[in-house]
Amino acid sequence: MTSQQPPKAATWFLRHLGCSPQNEAVIGDLVEQYRRGHSRGWYWRQVLIAIVIAFLTELRLNKLFILCGLFVGTALQFALSFGMRKMMHLVSPHTIPIGHNIFLAIDIAVLFLACAINARVVAQLCRRHARPVILAFVVLQSLIMLMPIGSVPFGVSWIFGVGGGINAVLFSGFGIQPCWPKLYASCALWHFLVIAFISAFLAAITLIVASGAFRDDSGITDTQRRQVRT
Repeated sequence: MTSQQPPKAATWFLRHLGCSPQNEAVIGDLVEQYRRGHSRGWYWRQVLIAIVIAFLTELRLNKLFILCGLFVGTALQFALSFGMRKMMHLVSPHTIPIGHNIFLAIDIAVLFLACAINARVVAQLCRRHARPVILAFVVLQSLIMLMPIGSVPFGVSWIFGVGGGINAVLFSGFGIQPCWPKLYASCALWHFLVIAFISAFLAAITLIVASGAFRDDSGITDTQRRQVRT
């Protein structure tokens, strides 16, 4: 027998990732239909469909605004990535040698910080449509992963930056001694896919969480919501 309460995780995803201005109404409709006897699998499918449809609708209705947001986000990404990397290379010779595993670990942490700043600034500049802009930025970062590595300029993808650092620390991606040589030897043929998935996941989570655009706004009134978007 179907539980009266829908899957909390699915509702959480829709509440935090849904881009529709009527997101709470959509959640209410789905919960009502679920209580009529639909399965948990049905509810999850409807949640995913609602997230995708709302995102695509926002893209269609506000394409120019979102394109401007992507341009600003990418330009800021280049500036932050190159600026923080340059700072690391200027400071490190006096403390930790470049190429040392500790330096690479710090470098990854700096990249995450730059990624978080990137997301927060873009979300603040595009407050009216922060959620679709940030989601579009995450999609753009993911699509770049489909390009050949050699054709992707440095600094154009947070995923490549994070992945390159993780690969260097764990698997001697830059020619240094790997932390776990046995692990590297056992998965040298497929470790790139694993690192790509991990870095894509971490970069996406950092962009989404750091932006602050995906907080639970169920307690915000329509008047307050309109004030935020203006």
